Amino acid sequence: MYDASGQVRIRIELDDFLDVVGVGDELWVAASRHLIRLSARDGHERARDPIDYLDPDGRFMQSSTAPQLPVWQGALPTVIRTGPVRTEVPGPGGDVILPISDGRWLLWQGGQLRLWRSIGEAWRKPIGEPGSRIHDAQLLLDGRLFALTQQRAPRPGDDGELRLTVAAVSDGAQHTQLRLPAVTQLLFAARRGAAIARAGDRLSLIDLRFGRWIRDLVLPAGVTEIAVDDGLQWFALAGGDGLELVRPDALATATAHAASAGPADAGSPGSINGEGHAIAVEVL
Repeated sequence: MYDASGQVRIRIELDDFLDVVGVGDELWVAASRHLIRLSARDGHERARDPIDYLDPDGRFMQSSTAPQLPVWQGALPTVIRTGPVRTEVPGPGGDVILPISDGRWLLWQGGQLRLWRSIGEAWRKPIGEPGSRIHDAQLLLDGRLFALTQQRAPRPGDDGELRLTVAAVSDGAQHTQLRLPAVTQLLFAARRGAAIARAGDRLSLIDLRFGRWIRDLVLPAGVTEIAVDDGLQWFALAGGDGLELVRPDALATATAHAASAGPADAGSPGSINGEGHAIAVEVL
């Protein structure tokens, strides 16, 4: 775990590890049959409790509006609670479970998004593509918008693409749908209502309120993983030399990078020309 200066704060070795998520002042570690809770201050183990079976191919998904209710996103998504430690499936469940708050849930399954409350279903709307694999989901702008990302199977001659659908939480009305070809990583800056799509060493910043491309950035060489804060103020860049925190403006724009490499043909908005990878954002 790294601190705000990019220095290692704590380092922990665990024999059994599936995924980890920060919940309050704790780190919750999912193991095959246990939930291990560690202090985020010094890494000491606070509790180790047995838990129902978790899909080993799953991972944690955490809502921006209810981070205290992490979801294990696997073949059968389930909510993890403490006091006592247990798993829970709200309402009829679904392929995606995302809490708005304790007692209000967004459930997506088979192309249908529903708002589920303790007294039952509030609304249901067709959203997304029924046959595409779930990649990620998040609540944006303090819970006003819901973003669903799905992975389309690659066709001969391409690398596949992500489909990102944005809908209103109040009634499920669809705002926009975007195609993101050749994207290897997609992040959300929830409070800003933005997405960051990575293709190779390039980042595309997208305003999800309007489905509009903002600009492109270029990553330094050797970056293996990236993270972003919810306000799009800082990027964390991980590589072989450790972790570095940078402002978005500190990353070279794709236009400047292409200009330094030489002239290139003009392209459509959302595309990157020149050497390396390219990404195009298309509003459907």
